[in-house]
Amino acid sequence: MKERGFRFYVVRVAWVILVIYASTMVYLRVDWRDWRPWVGADGVAFDVVWPTTRPDDAIAQFELGRAIGTSSIREKEFLNWFSTPYDPAAPVEADPRFVDPVRMSEDSYSDDFPVIASDPARPESAWAVWISFNGLHDQLRVARYHHELGAFGVWNPVPTARGDLWRPAAIIDGEGRLWVFWSQQEDGNFDLFARPFDGEAWGPLERVGTGVNSDLDPRLALGSDGALHVVWQSFRRGTSDIFYRVRRGDAWGEEVRLSESEANDWEPALALDSEDVVHVVWDTYDRNVYDVVTRTVAVSGALGAVTEVAATARLEARPSIVIDGQDRRWIAYDVGPTRWAKGWGWRLPREGEPAGTRIYDEREVEVVVIDGADIKTPARRLSALLDPQPRANQIKHDKPIFNEPELVIDGVGRVHLLFRKLETQGFFSQYWREYLTTMTSDGWTKPVAVPYSEGRLSMTASAAAGPEGQIWLAWPRDNFPSASTFVDFPEETLIENVYTARFAAEVIAGDDLIPFEVPATGEDWDHAAELSALNRIRKYRADVDGESYRILRGDVHRHTEFST
Repeated sequence: MKERGFRFYVVRVAWVILVIYASTMVYLRVDWRDWRPWVGADGVAFDVVWPTTRPDDAIAQFELGRAIGTSSIREKEFLNWFSTPYDPAAPVEADPRFVDPVRMSEDSYSDDFPVIASDPARPESAWAVWISFNGLHDQLRVARYHHELGAFGVWNPVPTARGDLWRPAAIIDGEGRLWVFWSQQEDGNFDLFARPFDGEAWGPLERVGTGVNSDLDPRLALGSDGALHVVWQSFRRGTSDIFYRVRRGDAWGEEVRLSESEANDWEPALALDSEDVVHVVWDTYDRNVYDVVTRTVAVSGALGAVTEVAATARLEARPSIVIDGQDRRWIAYDVGPTRWAKGWGWRLPREGEPAGTRIYDEREVEVVVIDGADIKTPARRLSALLDPQPRANQIKHDKPIFNEPELVIDGVGRVHLLFRKLETQGFFSQYWREYLTTMTSDGWTKPVAVPYSEGRLSMTASAAAGPEGQIWLAWPRDNFPSASTFVDFPEETLIENVYTARFAAEVIAGDDLIPFEVPATGEDWDHAAELSALNRIRKYRADVDGESYRILRGDVHRHTEFST
C-alpha cells in the first residue's frame, strides 16, 4: 500500500473545513428560523415561505403581483408579519419618534437604493421604490402605503426594468400617478428611463436621456402647474455634464445642458420656488477642486447664470437643496479639507512638497441659506453635536466624520437634515450610520440615529413630507461586520434590506441663522503643475513587443460588493 504523505492529510483537512463552512453558510443563508405555520383570521393554518424561498413562489401563493395592495384582514395580518424588522441585531435602539419602522424586503434577494415619494395632495399616501438583486440581475420594485390599512402593500415589479439597473428616483404627479425613473444598462451604456403608474396599470416606457453615453442619477421635482422637472448626470463629451428636462402635459421638452465647465460635473439636485423657478445645484471640478454651483431655469425656459454657492480651496461637493415657505434656499453639502485627494500615495509626499490630504481624513456637512442677497448659516455647526469616532485599525480622530446630506421640509415648514456618519465596531470593523436632525429656533436638534441603517457609505436615505408634520423615510442596510473585515456571515453583509418609517419631530418650527462668513482657506497647491503631470501620464505610451501600453490609475482596493 502506498504511504500517504503530509499533503494528502492537509488536503483532507482542508476539504472538511470547506464542507463545514459551506454548510454553515447555507444554514445561515436559508435561516430556518423563518419556517413556521401561519394562522389566518379564519383559523386556517398554512406554511408561510416568505421570505426564505424564492419571492416569485410567494407572489404566486398570495397573489402579490396585483397592482394595488390588499384589504382583507387575513392579508393585512400577513403584511404585518413579513414586514416586521428582523435582523441579527439592532445596534441602536430605535428612537420612539420613528413611527412604524418596517422592513420592506426579504432575505433571499439583495435590496438597495430605496427612494420614497408622497402624494402632495394626500401626504398620508406614499410609494417606496428600490432595486433588488437576485445574484443574476436587478429588478425594480415598488410598494404602496395604504393609510386605511396602516401598512404597505406587497411589492410589484416595474415592467421592463430588469438587468443591470442604477439608482432610481420617484415622484407622484398632480394626477396622483407614481412616476419611476431609473438608469438601465443596454449594450454597455446606461440609458435613463421613466414610467408612470396610476395604481392599476403602467403607462408606456419613456426614454428621458438621449445621449449616446450613460445618463445617471436623476432627481425630480413637481411644479405647482403639474409640470415634472428632472435633472441628471450625463456623459456626452468625454466628461460628465448636468442636464435638465421638463414634462408638461403629455410631452417632454428639449434636453438642456446646464453645466458649462469642460471638467466633470456631478450629483445634481433641484427645488422649485413659489413662482415655479427651478433652482439646480451640483458640484463641479472646473477649478481643479470640487465646488458647489447653482443655476436657475425660469418657467419660460430661460437660463440664469451659473453662480457659485461654495467655491473655496476646500472640497465642497454632493449638494442637496430645499426651498422653504419664505423662498429661502437651504443648501447642504459635503466639506473636506484643502488639498483634498492631492498628491497622496504610499511614497508621497516627497520632502519639500506640500502634503495632500487623504480622501476621508476629514469630512463634515455645511449648510447655507440664501435669502435674496443675504447668505446665512446655522449658528452652531453640526460637528459640535456629534461625538467623534476612532477610525477602525487606524488613528483616532478628534472630529466626527460625516457627509452625504439630504434636506427635506415637512408639512408644517420644519427643515430636516439626513446624513451618514462613520462609526466603528471593535478593532477592525467600520461602517456608516444614518442620522437625522431638525432645525429649530435653538438650532439643530441633537442628531438621532436612524434604526437599522448600518452599512457602506453609498447606502443613503430618502425622505418626503408626510402626514401631520411627519416625514417619510426610506433607507437601506447591509448590516455590518460584528467580528472582523475578513470573515463575515451572510446575514451580516450579504443580506441587504430596505426599510421605511415615518419620523415625528415633536419640535416647533424655527431657525437660528447668522451671516455666513466664507472660511479663509489659503490656496497653496500648484494646479497648473498637477494638470501638466496628469496630461503627461495620460498621454504616455510604452511599446513592448509590438503592443502599446498606457498607465491606468484608479481605485483598485475596495472591501465592498463593488470590489474591482
